[in-house]
Amino acid sequence: MAEAPNVGARVRELREERGLSLRALAELCGISPNTVSLIERGASSPSVDTLQNLARGLEIPIVTFFETGDTEARLVLTLSYDRVQSEAPGMKIEHLGRGLAGHPFASFLITMEPGASTAESPMEHTGAEWVYCL
Repeated sequence: MAEAPNVGARVRELREERGLSLRALAELCGISPNTVSLIERGASSPSVDTLQNLARGLEIPIVTFFETGDTEARLVLTLSYDRVQSEAPGMKIEHLGRGLAGHPFASFLITMEPGASTAESPMEHTGAEWVYCL
């Protein structure tokens, strides 16, 4: 299995690249500075909703948090044991598009426990979604 991405370190890296303070990023994203700090330190695993807010504030696709620096390819085969995975409360998120950095389409397999939710209210974001639900 591929190594799980360090989302917190990636958030810090992207924030610092933009010259933003922790407080400024929190304000842009509509989340508390404490939440950003906990995520950056790896003390908290962000929900999909929080990741979407961070992506919107940083003006990046959400997939950017899961990029591992693999070389880009036109065709990607991601075997089940080689998927980049992370977990959020009540769900497991597997990135299916390794090697597709910078592409506008991101593929994820999200396995949710009964009663789990990605957010308290519907999310809005730029781009498109394709959902296949079993």
